[in-house]
Amino acid sequence: MEIENFELIQSTEENRYCVFDSHLEDDDYVFFHMTLAANFDLIISKGFCSAKELRCSGGLESVS
Repeated sequence: MEIENFELIQSTEENRYCVFDSHLEDDDYVFFHMTLAANFDLIISKGFCSAKELRCSGGLESVS
């Protein structure tokens, strides 16, 4: 799998407060996740994990 990076746009009322161009925002098969850059390597190597899997407090079963 290849990870693509896309530039953010300035969100405004005129662009429905979107942070990506409309061809991405309006695509039903595109999902977004934003996080700190410091989390990037862990997400790439292990994927998305629940708080429970990461042994964080709260015991959440899912990632949102």
